Amino acid sequence: MERTDKLLKSKLADGYLVLEPLNRRYLTNFESSYGYVLVSEDASYFYTDSRYIEAAEKNSFKKLIVRDGEPKEFFNNINAFIKEHNI
Repeated sequence: MERTDKLLKSKLADGYLVLEPLNRRYLTNFESSYGYVLVSEDASYFYTDSRYIEAAEKNSFKKLIVRDGEPKEFFNNINAFIKEHNI
């Protein structure tokens, strides 16, 4: 997550959403067929569906919080993250 920190510190963005599987894998070091990463200056969340939660939590993510991200909750999760982190 070091590269994401540089982008946020440059003030080019308050936060961002990563959907592309290759970019998501690059950031999380975890391969899955579904998921997304939400990043702000003070927190990073990896949302994935229930098939991957246990495996993702066992992975050594730096500053990355794993949460259930079922597809039906996609927009609710994004909106909650934006509000919580004042983006």
